[in-house]
Amino acid sequence: MGAAGAVSAPPELAARLFTALFTDYDLIAVDGASIAIPKDGSIPVFTGSTLSEIALQIATYREAGG
Repeated sequence: MGAAGAVSAPPELAARLFTALFTDYDLIAVDGASIAIPKDGSIPVFTGSTLSEIALQIATYREAGG
């Protein structure tokens, strides 16, 4: 288990969950970093060291009207 009450998922399960929640993004892993690229070729592209970091970026972007 991770930090106070956080639950860790195996990387392959986390990736499956991410792609199920964010169906409009392709997920690519490069040298330990993950990249979420919009399937329609638009921008922005989101990067992070964890999928939860990228999910937060996408959610924040969407809330701001992106």
